[in-house]
Amino acid sequence: MNSQLRRSKMITFRVSREEYEQVRSACLRRGMRSVSAFARTAVERMMNAKSDSSMNDELQDLRAQVHALTLRVEEIARAANPTRREPDSPVLGLPA
Repeated sequence: MNSQLRRSKMITFRVSREEYEQVRSACLRRGMRSVSAFARTAVERMMNAKSDSSMNDELQDLRAQVHALTLRVEEIARAANPTRREPDSPVLGLPA
């Protein structure tokens, strides 16, 4: 969000004293100028974050790629050393 925008709307929510102290401490640790700036940044990050389903799809794709690479590495290893016995357990604990 552009910091030059005129902010005319306000969002309010309540927190416990302990929650406020945690937020205030996090704000100070990160060098934020105010709790409001900290909360605004957190909300902006949530709005810009990828959805859980999108991340799950990406994770599934990565798992499939790692599995394919594992199979290829095992194939290359067998070709490089044809007399070697097959391992008892799959590489990286992935299913064969």
